[in-house]
Amino acid sequence: MKTNTKPFSPSRLLTLTSLVATLVLSGCGGDSDNDTPPPSSSLSNVGVVASVSSDFSSGAVNVIDLDSASYDTFGPYHETQSDIAVVGGTGHYYILGRFNMDNISKVEISNPAQKTWDEFSVLRQGEQNAGNPYDLIEVNDQKAYLLRYNSAEILIVNPSATVEADFITGSLDLSGYAPANNADDIPRISAAALAGNKLFVTVQRLDTNYQPINTSYVAVYNTVDDEEIETGMGANGLKGIPLLGKNPDDIQFHAGIGLIVRNLGTNFPTYGDGTSLDIIDEDNYATSSMITPTVAKGQLLDFVIVNANLGYIVNLTGYQNTSVQSFDPATGRTDLATIGSLSGGDFRDIELSPKGNLWIADANVQTPGIHIINTSDNSEITFVDSLRGLLPNNIAFVTE
Repeated sequence: MKTNTKPFSPSRLLTLTSLVATLVLSGCGGDSDNDTPPPSSSLSNVGVVASVSSDFSSGAVNVIDLDSASYDTFGPYHETQSDIAVVGGTGHYYILGRFNMDNISKVEISNPAQKTWDEFSVLRQGEQNAGNPYDLIEVNDQKAYLLRYNSAEILIVNPSATVEADFITGSLDLSGYAPANNADDIPRISAAALAGNKLFVTVQRLDTNYQPINTSYVAVYNTVDDEEIETGMGANGLKGIPLLGKNPDDIQFHAGIGLIVRNLGTNFPTYGDGTSLDIIDEDNYATSSMITPTVAKGQLLDFVIVNANLGYIVNLTGYQNTSVQSFDPATGRTDLATIGSLSGGDFRDIELSPKGNLWIADANVQTPGIHIINTSDNSEITFVDSLRGLLPNNIAFVTE
């Protein structure tokens, strides 16, 4: 069961992917046709990296072997357009084709160059607008929730389906969260996480111009019957939980802490007005702040919680000007400390590996790759640079 998931989202870099969507060229799609051979033995525990070319004309997937001392890298596989993300599972991962691609593929890690199934549509029959799939939350091998940023519906899907006709099995309707000042009637569903038998879904509620001027929410659903839960916290007929910050982009569940919601706040030209880490109690739905909403101190582009006293954030202060910083979740933002020389760069994702190391996606055009950091002392274990020149956008992990 996967409770935390955080693929790269367009809004993390000023909705960069959306801005360049018209410049994206079609790739070859389907199975990999590059000359990189698959590993000679089956992979079991890997990091999967969704990467893009520097001009955003194409994207692909690289696989890094966690069980090899030298972090052997394979790929790139499954070349396609640039707006992709990867989501990890148990023994497999998914490739999300986002804006104007509207598809999802599954890959068994034992055969990384071959898709288990290829580009199932994420649009229901009759839908005309782009779905823009943002995430897949697995409940079990027969049920998952597929979030779509450009739709008011979350799709209920069967991740074990072998044919597309059996993939979509139902939906959750969040149209009630669409604000009156959004002409498209889209609530902007951005992330979700599981906590027990509950699905917590972040809803940005942006206006037509993508501005976070409305109260953002977290909707809560019972995963047994797929009914929305009345939390008693909402207003104006909404059943969900109003957030303290603005423009949520990620939610993670950590036992002993609760649901942690990362809010982007404003983007350009002011970075971080309303950015915060909100905490939600998974039982009584009370909200509090780990990092309070703040102005002009940078935007929380990403976060990782290692334990009750150690976390990391990516702090954005300008376009492609980010720093990776550590902090104590118990005290919030007061003790931010930049990790080594990881400042002033283009760091697009951070993730905690199954081995407990911090992985950092560094999209430096000259030397792109993955920094792997020992969280006990913040020393760099290694730098994985064999991505064939592609820029890493997001990281997911697959274990047996």
